[in-house]
Amino acid sequence: MNKTAKKIIVNLKFDRNADGKIVGFVTKYNGAWHGCRAEESRPKKIVLLDISLTDVVMPGVLYRVGLIPMREDRGFVAIRATPVQFDAFIETVFDGDIPHIEVKFGNKTIVYRPNSSMSKYSDIDRIASHILRRLDIRNVYEVTQNFLIAANTLKNYCLKTA
Repeated sequence: MNKTAKKIIVNLKFDRNADGKIVGFVTKYNGAWHGCRAEESRPKKIVLLDISLTDVVMPGVLYRVGLIPMREDRGFVAIRATPVQFDAFIETVFDGDIPHIEVKFGNKTIVYRPNSSMSKYSDIDRIASHILRRLDIRNVYEVTQNFLIAANTLKNYCLKTA
């Protein structure tokens, strides 16, 4: 196998281009390929999906992708894509007078604040539904159930101490 035919594995998010096709981009940094955004200022190469992945890959989701180079060094073709999943941790935080719950996974945090006037932070069912739709959380059903238990417990605590 020559150097250009070597399979490359990267973490990558895909987006829709102006034509509606799902594409990604990679850049070479310190000798290794890394996923990047289309707006990245470094030189980059396009990643197109193999026909078998076009109905499977969703834009905006982080995937572990197997790439093979295109002919004439124009970019890469993704031949394998598996959603990256993270363990989630639920933490109840008592920060002064404002208790809240944080669901942390990867580099994201979802916050529940029972005393917030904004429903995106205070609506338990809305937050649970949002967690349940995440493709990047390992054991998403268990995490959702644990969130519901913690959120309802905190809500009841806040009602008693108000």
